[in-house]
Amino acid sequence: MPKDCHGRPSPDCPDAWTDAGPKRRKPARSIAALLVAYGLEFATQSAILVLAQLHIKHLGGSPSLIAMATALTGLGLFMGSYFWGWVSDRCRRRPLMLLGLGIDCLLVATLAARLSIPVILALLCLRALGFSSTLTISLSTVSSMGTAQNRGRLIARLSTARAIGWIAGSLCAGIALDEVGYSYTYLILAVAPFIAFMTVFLRGRSFESHGRSRPTPTGPKSLRHLADLLAATCLRQIGLSGASSLLFAHLALLGMTASEIGLLGALNPVFQFAGFYLLGRLADSIGRRVLLLVGFGCSVLPPLLYALARNAPGLGLACAIHGASFSVMYIGTAAYIGDSVSTNVHGRALGGLESARAMGAILGPVCAGLIASLTSYAVSFLSMAAFTAMGFLVSVLTSLRRGKASLGPDGSRTLGYENGRERRPE
Repeated sequence: MPKDCHGRPSPDCPDAWTDAGPKRRKPARSIAALLVAYGLEFATQSAILVLAQLHIKHLGGSPSLIAMATALTGLGLFMGSYFWGWVSDRCRRRPLMLLGLGIDCLLVATLAARLSIPVILALLCLRALGFSSTLTISLSTVSSMGTAQNRGRLIARLSTARAIGWIAGSLCAGIALDEVGYSYTYLILAVAPFIAFMTVFLRGRSFESHGRSRPTPTGPKSLRHLADLLAATCLRQIGLSGASSLLFAHLALLGMTASEIGLLGALNPVFQFAGFYLLGRLADSIGRRVLLLVGFGCSVLPPLLYALARNAPGLGLACAIHGASFSVMYIGTAAYIGDSVSTNVHGRALGGLESARAMGAILGPVCAGLIASLTSYAVSFLSMAAFTAMGFLVSVLTSLRRGKASLGPDGSRTLGYENGRERRPE
């Protein structure tokens, strides 16, 4: 029987989850429950982002109020991601996720009522707080379930469910809105977090205990060593969120039809899905650092192409690179963080990653809109490319510093930390 992180025989050891046979059924069922809940929550999130903007416009809201819907959603994610991660490191994860799913279901259903624009904006922020529980707890749970040999694959599976949910939510929101209107569409959407709630309630009983270990003195429990990587993530997100906030208006100014704009917009999540599906094993074989740097480096290209391209092929290439670069960066960064900290702080570490991305999603549209109003769309896109380039530079400096720091006291190269213990090559 495999041994746990303290040398005791245990069927719950993460290494046992890569083995075939009956011992794998229980964790596999837990991962399946997380995949279903994660995908349904991202379907709800993508649909809400579309509906909220259209709903506020339908109620006569100004462009600033429409943009406020995205900003307040980002604010809720920023506050909630680290909070839920911090709490999940100290409390049982399943009840916390059920609480967040219940909040999400209730608030989405509440949006079906006839509400004023300020109330809608407040509910969107509160709903993002509930949604962030599933986002953070699922990611930290899967990361702590994995080992250095399979963490990338597990995160890729979870992220594939994310991409599928995002695509499905965007498509279903438009179809339902055309058929039944806003109120009934919100009620239909509330079914998704309810199904996720029941899935975790009935099938997720075992995941909360997996991947936990007692704090060990050799594992880094402070997150200060991740500050530069989180700063790079925030800078990257500022650039890409800012560019995305202006993209559809820019395409309309170029004379593209609504169908062409919709097709170009769909390329991003499609290539995210393809990247997540294909890159899991690659992250475990070539290393997280390579994927991380490739993802940050490729993120510089989309804003540049948005500024320079004037036809559908060039802009389509930019959207495809945008989606693929996110999948490469996200798998590499999440797996790298999972390897770099003790399992008893995975929630805080990965919650910090999502909070950094949320902060970038708040600041990016504000910066891009201000620059575009003072200059032009092209100058704004180039400015956003500068933010992503700064993020890439910080990630390169971080990687170089980590390379020097990875030499052990005896001069041998270490591989980071796994379950709070320093790992070295065989």
